[in-house]
Amino acid sequence: MIKTLPSIGLLIAMAALPVAAQQDAHDGSYEYAATGWRGSLKVSTSPNGRTYFAIATRRDDMRCSLLGSGRLSENTITLGAPRDSGSLLLRFFEENAEIEATGDISSFCDAGARLDGVYIRTAETVRPDRDDVRTAQSRLNKLGYDAGSVDGILGQHTRTALAAFQRAAGLAESGELGLETLYHLDQEAGRATAAAAGAPAGTGEIAPTETPPGTERIAWTTQIPRDRIPVLDGIYGPVVPARIDWSNAPFEIATVDLDEQSGGGGESDEILVFWNDARFCGDEGCTFEVLRSRDGTYSPVLQTVAREVMLGDAYDEGVRRIVTDGEPWVWDGDAYVQDVYRPTRVR
Repeated sequence: MIKTLPSIGLLIAMAALPVAAQQDAHDGSYEYAATGWRGSLKVSTSPNGRTYFAIATRRDDMRCSLLGSGRLSENTITLGAPRDSGSLLLRFFEENAEIEATGDISSFCDAGARLDGVYIRTAETVRPDRDDVRTAQSRLNKLGYDAGSVDGILGQHTRTALAAFQRAAGLAESGELGLETLYHLDQEAGRATAAAAGAPAGTGEIAPTETPPGTERIAWTTQIPRDRIPVLDGIYGPVVPARIDWSNAPFEIATVDLDEQSGGGGESDEILVFWNDARFCGDEGCTFEVLRSRDGTYSPVLQTVAREVMLGDAYDEGVRRIVTDGEPWVWDGDAYVQDVYRPTRVR
């Protein structure tokens, strides 16, 4: 996953999370170093000495995503996995971290997915991404704190709800989204779900994030690959008021083979473009486009405004569906069109 909006846009840029006064030497952001995989590790230590972390890895349609909390002992955190089915070890070194998971990790990983390996430290601060904000908004709304639309935008509405939750949970009432707050939101939401189902709440330290059924999250990046710059510059260069700064592009992109099934007839991977410059966003979201190559030239085959975009699990004429804000777009052989009800004549 419309009001009239400027032609280009996406998401309000997130401010860096405030660093705790007693920041641990291992706090910060890390990138997964496993070949063929993409991933991240975010680490933040609270003033009381407890360390909170978020891990996410992905490769093709395989994903791992989890939140956790523990205490460092000789630069290592050891946690029992949910249902006592294994263990998770995080070891921190001067410039990197290492993760080792044993036993059953299926509660937060797809079949075949992995998170073991080395994570290279890239920054001393942690920034919430769109998925973090959406997760927080969803949890807040579920727990009765009105965060408004689940749009991934950390606006005043969401900040007010965060502050109310933090106050009730005994956390520092900042209205900011840090790992400690995100962890406690996930824990409280898990307990609420278990209570509603009449089941005992889990006691594991690890809490999985959610993806709507029938969809797959998109691996967005703000690091534009060099081979994509000429394509994007040719399409958007004449539109953007100033020369595009490719070290800080006004959009995120993802490269996806939408027509990998037979019959798609595509020449190369499609480029998904989701603008993250708040100047071009509005109440209904920001501009999202799908660029497809025809005869070696990329051009838009879907242009819309959305808060959230995901990949669908169905195909039309060999081309994968796109889901914006929960509504599917289907391939009609030439472009993406909204999947609408079509009445059938009754004889």
